[in-house]
Amino acid sequence: MLTLEEFSAGLARWIGRPTPERPFVCEGSPLACRAFVVGSHPATMLDADFWEFWEPGYGFHKDAWLRAYEAQRLREG
Repeated sequence: MLTLEEFSAGLARWIGRPTPERPFVCEGSPLACRAFVVGSHPATMLDADFWEFWEPGYGFHKDAWLRAYEAQRLREG
């Protein structure tokens, strides 16, 4: 079974580090999610690095990412 650390390392090889990409958004480990949205060409590119919201051993912090996303959208109008 794939570990979160292995997933993270593979993801970093695929999207780079740092990166403005956001291949997915979820809370916690993407390996534990029942479903998450994967896409490309988001309507708003976030100025922040995807990895700012990633915590080893936990995964992605969706709530923190959402706050940064909403703040940027407000700044941009």
